Amino acid sequence: MYKLSKYNYFVEYNQRIICFNGLTGIIFSVSKEEYKQLIILWDDLVLFHIQYNSVFNRFKEWGFIVDDEINEIDFVKFKNKQSVFLDRLYRLIIIPTEECVFNCWYCFNHQDGTGHMQKDVQNRIKKHIKFMIEKEKITGLFLDWFGGEPLMCFDKVVYPIAKFALEQSEQHRLPYRHHITTNAYLITPEMVRKMKEIKLNSFQITIDGDEKRHNAIRNVNGRPSFARIMENIELLCESMTDIQIILRLNYDEKTLLISDMKKVFTQIPEKYRQSIFLDFQRVWQTIKKDKQVNNPIRQDLYKYCNSIGYNPILTSSFQIGRSLRCYADRFYHTVINFNGKIYRCAANMKAEDGFMNENGIIEWNHKSLVQMFGNSTFENNKCLNCKHLPICVGPCIQKTKNKNKEIECVLNGAEITPEQFVIGIYEQTCIKK
Repeated sequence: MYKLSKYNYFVEYNQRIICFNGLTGIIFSVSKEEYKQLIILWDDLVLFHIQYNSVFNRFKEWGFIVDDEINEIDFVKFKNKQSVFLDRLYRLIIIPTEECVFNCWYCFNHQDGTGHMQKDVQNRIKKHIKFMIEKEKITGLFLDWFGGEPLMCFDKVVYPIAKFALEQSEQHRLPYRHHITTNAYLITPEMVRKMKEIKLNSFQITIDGDEKRHNAIRNVNGRPSFARIMENIELLCESMTDIQIILRLNYDEKTLLISDMKKVFTQIPEKYRQSIFLDFQRVWQTIKKDKQVNNPIRQDLYKYCNSIGYNPILTSSFQIGRSLRCYADRFYHTVINFNGKIYRCAANMKAEDGFMNENGIIEWNHKSLVQMFGNSTFENNKCLNCKHLPICVGPCIQKTKNKNKEIECVLNGAEITPEQFVIGIYEQTCIKK
């Protein structure tokens, strides 16, 4: 016997019906008349199977129809456990300093004060990388720099550790990825030359609106930064053929209303736009508890940027093929602060999650690990009964760590509805092709 998948979506779009399955990611559209016929066929799956066997099997292959004894939630749980525990690509986030050249009002403050990473911590990190490669047998290394502003320590911390990590990865023939979250203000041609040497070719760079709006928020003791950051983005694109930049727009309601963002994104030469992924993110302090959906300015900006050659990120709330909420939800993931303190998440550094000894081996707080990894983040009634589970997979580990706290639904902070997400995916794939 068979049943319809609980994760089917049918969304009206330009006189057609988009058919989408959240578990498999299959998406296509049919006319309204064809959809009426499908409803009739789906009403009696046994008859559908007998009369239109090949069509029935295609819908089964696409995940819209499933065997009656299959529990689709178990499939979501299984994919999650695979991603959390079996993916041995090691993402190591290093914070060389918590200091920054800017003083943005919304930046979260860490608890460990000021200072730059000293040699003893650097040496322990090198031992840790060697230990993870040779003893833990990781399948790849993803070196990731965060801050503060990590480029304040580029020559003294970033470059020597990255050079060592690259050498170790190449020596053991391991895949190596290298990323940095930076405001891009301090980048120079000489720094770019060294970045190419250590294969630092992935960046997240943030702007806060058009030039006037950005400079009011991001400045160096009043000195503007927008023009210099945009020039450095072009410098990176000119210098690296394999570059990838996530250009993040931090915004609130005022930013979208008063900033001419179309002009900003048009000024970046078209030849570089395929290397730039635009990410529109609301400043977290301005997210309201009620649903933040159907922001027309954001939606219009997304469509415009898509039309002029960028790769805009539709939303961070939903994703096809998702198996976990955040990369920090993976077991093979560590954050090391400038003072050597160990954490699981760079956005939550209130209490240490472990200790790195002189040999570079991390001794984890097992109570903390059990709280985070004992259950999947979505193992609660609200998530397990939700139609959107496969494209959402619940909150992150940090938000579910406290078992006594009520689970905060991801939809409460989403800028678009799941149905708008389906339409966006359809426009990205079917219409754009």
